[in-house]
Amino acid sequence: MPVGSSSTGSISKKYLDADSDYMAQKALLNRARQDYIAQQNFAKSGYNKKYLMDLNTHNTNRTAAVGDQENDYAARGMMQSGLYGDAVQKTANDWNQRKSGLELAKAQYIGGLKNDLTNFTSQQTIVDTQAQQEAAARRAARYGIV
Repeated sequence: MPVGSSSTGSISKKYLDADSDYMAQKALLNRARQDYIAQQNFAKSGYNKKYLMDLNTHNTNRTAAVGDQENDYAARGMMQSGLYGDAVQKTANDWNQRKSGLELAKAQYIGGLKNDLTNFTSQQTIVDTQAQQEAAARRAARYGIV
């Protein structure tokens, strides 16, 4: 939500819209928010590209490891053994844990970006409220209201 788009309380929106200092501050805050979101989107895009590359590498390595394991047990004539079944299960669990680690890291990164945006927005709301109060003080000073 753009800064200053929520209810302005007792300060008239009409007056705030006519206060050039407030409107300049509001424009700067909105621009800062747009820039912040653009930076986050750039960071998220970069992370997603790296994640996809890591996931592709993971899948390639997993396929190779499973193939190597199969070839090893086949060369020893142990494909029908319980040891092969245990090894396959252990290998699958290991690779699944690695993939889960990639997914968890991605979720934490994206969650961190969302938290950062929430904090940024909260700070902007505080600054906007202060700017509204300053606009009200200017109006009061102009009309001699104390």
